[in-house]
Amino acid sequence: MISDISNIMTRDVVTVNAEDGLCKAQRLMDKYSIGCLPVVDDSRIVGIVTSKDIRNSHPNRIVADAMSRKVIFVTPDISVWDARQKMEKHKIERLLVLNKEKLVGVVTRAKLYYELGKHTDLLTGLYKAEYVYQKAVELLEGGVEISFIFIDMDRFGYINKEYGHTTGNMILKEMAGILKRVVSQKAYLCRFGGDEFVILDPNGADQSRIIAENFLKEVSGTRFYKDIKVSASVGIAGNGNYENKEGSHIKSVMEMINTASLASTKAKKEKHPIIVAEGAAVSEIA
Repeated sequence: MISDISNIMTRDVVTVNAEDGLCKAQRLMDKYSIGCLPVVDDSRIVGIVTSKDIRNSHPNRIVADAMSRKVIFVTPDISVWDARQKMEKHKIERLLVLNKEKLVGVVTRAKLYYELGKHTDLLTGLYKAEYVYQKAVELLEGGVEISFIFIDMDRFGYINKEYGHTTGNMILKEMAGILKRVVSQKAYLCRFGGDEFVILDPNGADQSRIIAENFLKEVSGTRFYKDIKVSASVGIAGNGNYENKEGSHIKSVMEMINTASLASTKAKKEKHPIIVAEGAAVSEIA
């Protein structure tokens, strides 16, 4: 399930007025066991005051004297992944949620990371498939050309049977580590399921091929757990100049991922490292 901030935010937000004394602000923080308060003036957000701000100020001052006027906020429809990125960028513990300049909620780092845990693969530390679905829809809505790189490990069933699932899990973790190294910050990576991984690339088909080639080069040069020989097959599919006539971006994303998956299957059968799908056809590019 794709989650946005509106599903996890706290809606009953405790606030303080800009003209209130710092002692009152501290009492509210103590009462509700919170570390900061949004500051309002005539129901309008004008700042935020933290327990640290209060400690660094004279207790006889008013909130307006101690608060920070720079308010970092998000809208209710932002995804949990984008919220995390914003929180990390600004190194803050809470995000205010505003809807048309009105305060409608707050989300803490603890609550956000708890939710993110539901969308994270525990073995590899990668996000699950819904992450790339969400990002792909956002990119298509913004008119960005995207490609999917579908990675299917070769003979992984044999590895599990021959060496055991514990060894198989170690191989999967090593494979995820390689992907983290070769995938740029502008692309999006997930464990799609089992021994399959997906990269969403918003940088064009040529860049997708480079990513795939670099990945396979890293795999061939890696000494895996117990010196097991590991390889993978890769399929690439994208929207090119695709026009979404039906208006269903999620359907388009599903079709592209399915096409990339079929291309990786073709690559595996024909023993080609990379196959790219062009339109409805699947052509070799290796």
